[in-house]
Order: sequence, then structure tokens, then C-alpha cells
Amino acid sequence: MCPVTTVLRPHPFLFYFSVLKSFVVCLIEYKTSSVWCVRITYAFKLAKCV
Repeated sequence: MCPVTTVLRPHPFLFYFSVLKSFVVCLIEYKTSSVWCVRITYAFKLAKCV
């Protein structure tokens, strides 16, 4: 999806930590609103592309 991330790949630990953190936030927000969960995951994907 994001060709830039393959070129500018961050540290593996920082990458998995950011993914895990976004996943936890997504789970927390999913309890209140599934729409926010989609927005957070979509914004996270856009951030990885930039």
C-alpha cells in the first residue's frame, strides 16, 4: 500500500510499538464507537504513507 515505508523503514521496535499502541487505542475506542476505530486506523495508515 505504501511504497515510501519500504524505503524509509523505521526501527522494528518503534514500528511494532506504534502498531501495538494504535491497536490498543483502536480496541478502547471500539468499545465506545466503531467509527472512531475506523478513523484512527485510517489516519494511522495515512501517517505511514507520508
